[in-house]
Amino acid sequence: MATVAISDDLEKVVAEKTKPKKKVQFAGFAAGIASLIVGHPLDTLKTRVQASPPGMYKGAWDCLVKTVTTEGARKLYAGASAPAVGWSITDAILMGTLHNYRAFLLRHGFDERDTTKSDVEARRLSLLGHSIAGMWAGWSNAIPANVVEQVKIKLQLQHTMDAASTDNKAMFGGFELFSRMFQQLKGTRYELSQNGANFLAGGLASNLYWLAALPSDNVKSRIMGDSLVKPKYKGIWHVVKTILHEKDLTSRSRLGNTTAGLKNFYRVRGS
Repeated sequence: MATVAISDDLEKVVAEKTKPKKKVQFAGFAAGIASLIVGHPLDTLKTRVQASPPGMYKGAWDCLVKTVTTEGARKLYAGASAPAVGWSITDAILMGTLHNYRAFLLRHGFDERDTTKSDVEARRLSLLGHSIAGMWAGWSNAIPANVVEQVKIKLQLQHTMDAASTDNKAMFGGFELFSRMFQQLKGTRYELSQNGANFLAGGLASNLYWLAALPSDNVKSRIMGDSLVKPKYKGIWHVVKTILHEKDLTSRSRLGNTTAGLKNFYRVRGS
């Protein structure tokens, strides 16, 4: 009888979570526009320091100064037209598929007891379920996002090339993890408002996202920024090997060079 009760309760939870939510896609659309306005200048700097020839920039600040003084502040929004249309669409796809994947996983064995509610039969999606849903949503978003990124990066590196080329599981899984941690503070002197908890959880999850995504993002920027006529790289693994060994020293052991090479994925070229 208990099993039947839990099953019925789970069906109610799934039914509630799978109700059509017209605002989900609109939220993704709005998020795409907001992230473009705020984040595109920073993305331009990131792409340039990742894909420009070694020694061209000493860091992000040096890249900002040189870009603005030589090409003007408007260059920070180079390539913005593609994501202005593309990101609003891809973020709508991301958020829409995320919602449906969560509901699917909740129905297919990735549920757990909701400890934040007094009802012992209350169910919610597990952290693993949130992470898998984020990964699947990232895959669903990958094809249209790749087209947008290709155009954007070529335009961002236009001057650089003339002068000289997913991890959503961490973000969405991390957001749910931090949200649950903040829920444990309820009733204590450190209790946060819902908006405050969401704000902090989102910020911390973004740090997890970039910690996981920056190495692959570095590889992506170099491949997309490479010349089509005379390409420097033969493929993904060639880029990975190049980054891994571009600061090798004969005075270091193999382990020392490997350790230093892993740091290269998080370092500005030439620094």
